[in-house]
Amino acid sequence: MTTDTAMDTAAIGGAIRQYLQERFPMLGTVDNETPLLGSAAIDSLGFLEIVTFLEERFGAVLDDDDFDADNLKTPATLIALVQRKLS
Repeated sequence: MTTDTAMDTAAIGGAIRQYLQERFPMLGTVDNETPLLGSAAIDSLGFLEIVTFLEERFGAVLDDDDFDADNLKTPATLIALVQRKLS
């Protein structure tokens, strides 16, 4: 992993965590392992908002296969999804 990639990861993660904390304050303090699925803070409409945020903020084009529970579990899985889509 290069330094540029590490900075990109940090920037992507920071933006995602900040968005989640501001948009879904019931999550409390958000770190990379904060559970998103099954939390009372985010409903199905909230997940659509998250996907829209990822597309608009990072230019990541998501398709139907990306709407998988494994991609939406935690901020870390969202970061990995964005990185895959941007590579």
